[in-house]
Amino acid sequence: VKAAAEQLKMSDKDALKYIEKVDKERVKWTNFLYGQDWRSPELYDVVFNLGNADLDFVCEMAAHAVQQPQFKITPESEQAMKNLLIESKVRAALASIQNLRLDRLMIQAEGGVVTLKGRVNTQKLLDAVVETAEKTPEAQKIENKIEIDYRSHGVE
Repeated sequence: VKAAAEQLKMSDKDALKYIEKVDKERVKWTNFLYGQDWRSPELYDVVFNLGNADLDFVCEMAAHAVQQPQFKITPESEQAMKNLLIESKVRAALASIQNLRLDRLMIQAEGGVVTLKGRVNTQKLLDAVVETAEKTPEAQKIENKIEIDYRSHGVE
């Protein structure tokens, strides 16, 4: 907070409000792109509490950790990153579709094959989702497993 207050030339109270606002925006953005809450410690291999540790110490620990074998890039980890990139690009493209609830869709990529699952309200939305996903250059094949949610039309 103090560093932000100094950098932004504001009071500690205003800096804290600013940080909280930015954090909320980042939560929304990463949840939108990746379907994850970036604050969740389960997403990270190592978490340091900077409130309890000296920054130089944390930097030394991180530099040492990335030199260990479990942090080396492997073909599997590289493929996982490529899959995440494809999923993110498809999700970002789908965001342009009006009335689409992205939170009701699951997008999974595996080596260029993108699987779409979930529910949409209309056939028109389903068609738009598939068409948009197919236009994503990295998506070599689209497997559509999306269902139309007829319950939204009062049909059981």
